[in-house]
Amino acid sequence: MNARRLTLALVIATALLISMPVSAANDGLALTFQQGNQAYDLKNYEQALAHYQQLIRMGVVDGRLYYNMGNAHYRKGEIGQAILFYSRAQRLLPGDPDIKANLTLARASTRDKLPTDEPALPFLVLGWPFFNLSRDSLFAWALVVYLITAALILFRISSRSDVIRRRATQAAALLALIFIFVAANYSFRLRADVIRAEAVVLEPEVTVRSGPGESFAEIFKVHAGAEIKIHNIRENWFHVSLTNELAGWVPSTAVERILQDP
Repeated sequence: MNARRLTLALVIATALLISMPVSAANDGLALTFQQGNQAYDLKNYEQALAHYQQLIRMGVVDGRLYYNMGNAHYRKGEIGQAILFYSRAQRLLPGDPDIKANLTLARASTRDKLPTDEPALPFLVLGWPFFNLSRDSLFAWALVVYLITAALILFRISSRSDVIRRRATQAAALLALIFIFVAANYSFRLRADVIRAEAVVLEPEVTVRSGPGESFAEIFKVHAGAEIKIHNIRENWFHVSLTNELAGWVPSTAVERILQDP
């Protein structure tokens, strides 16, 4: 599980996310990421994470960064944090085999052996050409194809040439089929994200209670790395369920959401 290197193109792209001159941002991001990778290679995982966290504070959101952080936490034995960052990486790079393999490895190290929510068969069948695209990228592709199709239809209506009108019709029909395919993939990806876990338990052991408070009865315990769905929030407590359908209330400080608030 060697740390990955950001390419120059990635550094340039992520530099747009922070409010400083572009050239200075590129240099700062590249240096910080390099320092994190060097610390990782030297097995100084705490220092590596400090550099990676600095990138996050600078506004970087990237699947490869999260993958590196998952690796560092895994090496430290922090299974909950490892699963959290692998899961974040997978949401952005859903087709990456290394992320999938390491997430599977981390899940196998958890104390609570819970089933995982896998996409339904239609998503696996229709979605395979787009496994490397995030949900946002699929939406962007669908929007672009839709706009081009609409432009072709308008061009066909305005054209007086029978040849041009026929070719525009054929092109628009082909693009319409592509749009339906991409939109279907987006819909299946959206559904897959909905049924997935929303948060990960980070504390070594958490008591799940029958209500939102320490005074309520203990139902069962969960441990670091357990993946949960959040159904309700009351003050500092989450009403959650596990993939084995057990449910109860846990302190909000014991878990962290996979998808962070913007």
